[in-house]
This record gives sequence, structure tokens and C-alpha cells, in this order.
Amino acid sequence: MIRRIWSLKELGSQGIVPSLIAFGLFLQGCGLVFDAVELVQPLARDEMSAICSRGQLRVGISVEPFRPFVFPAVFTDEGVRVTGLDVELIREVADALTIYCGGQKPIVPTLRLTRFRDLFIEMNEGHLDLFVSSIGGNVPGARPDTLAAIQAGFSGLTVAAQKGTASYLYAEANLKNIRLLICDSLPAAVETKDPSIDVILTNHSILDYVTKRVWPGWRLLTRNDGTPLILTQEYFSIVTVEEHRRLQWFLNNLLYRIAESGRLERMRRRWLEEDYAPTRRATTEGLPFEVSKVPEHYDQGQCRFATGR
Repeated sequence: MIRRIWSLKELGSQGIVPSLIAFGLFLQGCGLVFDAVELVQPLARDEMSAICSRGQLRVGISVEPFRPFVFPAVFTDEGVRVTGLDVELIREVADALTIYCGGQKPIVPTLRLTRFRDLFIEMNEGHLDLFVSSIGGNVPGARPDTLAAIQAGFSGLTVAAQKGTASYLYAEANLKNIRLLICDSLPAAVETKDPSIDVILTNHSILDYVTKRVWPGWRLLTRNDGTPLILTQEYFSIVTVEEHRRLQWFLNNLLYRIAESGRLERMRRRWLEEDYAPTRRATTEGLPFEVSKVPEHYDQGQCRFATGR
């Protein structure tokens, strides 16, 4: 397992933009945390003391639902809830922070749902302590010996990917002879009828889940031997502010412990492999968010052709 802290300058120097895992292997590098933004104003006290003082962990979640990491909002008797693997991981973090802060009062995780592209802005403006939502920590390119075959296989097809994600960046950089559609979300790609989309690029774990349970008209691309066609491999990560070293150490240590104990693997199996009703889990274990965000949560946007290709 790789545990490395990234800064925005490091990522930028390599021409890498942090984004969604595109055709990656889920939790390939479990425990990775990278710092990505800088606060405009310095904090008067350290971030851990601030979290303990207010009794609240402010977490960013992408408003676009990426099953099974985060599901669409569900109306319950207790209010509007979201659930998913990321939400369970957030609960683990909040429970550990409660112990760290002395256990006198629980640290309550509060979710701020926003568009994927705006998560870094929300962090930079000091509205979030961290964010998750299937963020990839690295975007490696394809091997030269396989890239030519991939380019030939995709040639002439209409390929859709979400703007700003690793899947979009991969297609933009490597798949030249395609018609590339930029979509505001993955559901927007599925709902688009004109033009007709041949291929949707995104995280393998997401595609494996939705093609089996949500999108019956779609199927995974496979190699000749029947294995999934994996274009890149990336590392699941949690994003924090650059100066928050104490929080970064805390998260890295926590992720290491839950991985070593087997809980992280049990969480993965629970959400990716088990049969379950998301609405029931949302009712019993989902986390609340602002009701005003619900209409935006269901507005999945649209797709449009990339220009300048």
C-alpha cells in the first residue's frame, strides 16, 4: 500500500489534475491522503483543535451520485439522507475524531454537497475540513505497447466522460480519433439520446456496480480473455488543506489501522459485492445534508461535444 502526501504544486509540476478514478482498481492504494489547496487566511489555531471545539467535521461530497460510493438523496422519516461507501468511511473518521477529542461529545459529520468541480473551491474558501467522493490521487498514462491497440479499438466511436475527471483527461490526451462528449455527470451520459453514445469512461468499480444493477442496457468493456478493460490504475484518497498536517497524520494513521484490521476490506465487500437496498441503508445509517441541495442533487446536467478536436 502506498501512503504519500501530495501537494498542489507537486501535482501541477507533473501535469496532473486530481480527479475521479477512471477505470481504476478500487482502494488499490488504500490510505492515501493528499493535500491540494491553500487557505487564503491562516487559521488562528490548529485544525484538530478547531474540529474538537465546534464538535463538527465539515465534509465535502460530490453532488453527482456515484453508486456505490454515494447514492442519490433519499427522503426518510428522519429527513433527507445520502448513503454509500464514502458515507460509511466518513462515519469512521467522525467516530475516531470523537475519541481523539476526549469523547465528551460526539463529533458530528455534516455533509456539504456541491458539484465535483467546485469541491476544491469550497475547500480553499475554508468551508470544508476534507472531502472524499472517489477522488483519484494520480492519473498515470497507458503503456505505449497497449495504447496503440486502445486507440485503434476506440477509433470512430462517440465516447463520453465527466468534465474534469481523470477519465476525461485520459480521453483528451490519448484518444484522438474519437468524438468526445463532455458530460456534467455520469447519469447525464446515460440519459443522453442524441448523439448516441458508444462508450462511457469512469471508475471500474462504479461501472461494475451500475451495469449490473442500475443500467441494464450497458455492459463493461472486456479484453479477449473476458477480464475488464482497465485503462489506468489510481489510488483512492481523501483531500485536505495543505497546512493541515495534524489532520493528514490523523487520517493516514486511521486509514492504516482500519485497513490492517480488515474493516476497510469489509466495507468494500459490503458496498461493492453484497445485495442490499440502498434506500433501507439510507434510512438506518445515512447522513443528512441541506434540504436546499436536493433539487441540485437530481439535476444531472447534460452532455456536449468537446471543442477544438
